[in-house]
Amino acid sequence: MLQLNQVSSNGVSTLSQWLATVAQPLGAFGDISLSLVRSRYSGGAPDNDSYTLGWRKSLAGMSLTVSATRQWITPPGQSAVDARGYAIQVNIPLQKIMGTMGAAITSNAGTLSQQAYYNQSFGQDRQLNLNMAAGKVQGQGTSSTGTLAYQSHLGTHSLGLSVGPQYKSLSYGTTGGVALHAGGLTWGSMVSDTMAIVHAPGAQGALVNASAGARVDSNGYAIIANLQPYRVNQVYLDPRGMAVDTELNATSQQTVIRSGAVAQLNFSTVTGRGLMLTLQRPAHMEEVPFGATVSNAQGREIGVVGQGGRVFMREIGDDAHLLVHWGSTSHESCSVRIQRPTANPNTPYDSLRAECR
Repeated sequence: MLQLNQVSSNGVSTLSQWLATVAQPLGAFGDISLSLVRSRYSGGAPDNDSYTLGWRKSLAGMSLTVSATRQWITPPGQSAVDARGYAIQVNIPLQKIMGTMGAAITSNAGTLSQQAYYNQSFGQDRQLNLNMAAGKVQGQGTSSTGTLAYQSHLGTHSLGLSVGPQYKSLSYGTTGGVALHAGGLTWGSMVSDTMAIVHAPGAQGALVNASAGARVDSNGYAIIANLQPYRVNQVYLDPRGMAVDTELNATSQQTVIRSGAVAQLNFSTVTGRGLMLTLQRPAHMEEVPFGATVSNAQGREIGVVGQGGRVFMREIGDDAHLLVHWGSTSHESCSVRIQRPTANPNTPYDSLRAECR
């Protein structure tokens, strides 16, 4: 796989960056990758060129990553500074109730550092996150950190504790963002230069990309941040949390956008209380075939017959005339007039049997 990106942004310091990534799976021997980065800055910032060669192997849920990086940092009017780094990282996922632990050893410009970490997420949508780490840097002693963060569609709140050889610190932070667009104001746990606004009318509560920080609000909008520019981004909705009277016609979309752009992704929905209709034919006739289409009086298809003559529909009134077709001749169709029963608040949809003649 080869990817080339050029990113430009205007401001106090203009950034021009080229990134090339080559990755090759090796089957049972893992994966190998090579990344080249060339960055140029204005405003007195140093240029940066680097390459990273990495190898990764997964076994029984665990992963081992070995990488080597060489970097050239060139301040304006000066010679390049050559820095080399090496890293070994082991990641061990425990059971869901126990989280993930890992360790890493890194050598950067001759300085050796070691780190061990533990991560765990709680909640149905993994909205509460615990991160702990302890490390030792050659010649600088040991340090440890712990962070507890709660993420919602309105923002992220975090509480952190850090302890080092000569310091102790306790911190609290809250982050979030808001986007102003044609549909109004939409809050999000974060915003970025490259992002998308999702519009799904009536889908309040749906998760975007399974993130607790991206949930469709009461106006049908959500923010999904940190999309990759010039690459294919998959954006999908998880209907968990949606009202039972709303149905998504599609749950995923792909988008490719420019750096710094804000795209709008529209997901069509159908809103209305569901009806499970079981179609029956007179005794001397055959049953309504599987796959027959059901249309309303205006000729618009609103459902397809499944097994046992059942068809699930939403866009239907209390009194409706339906047409059922499974062929092109008059003998391959029937019609039915139905009246919806009184809604039962204890069931997510209504049920009805009707004869199709």
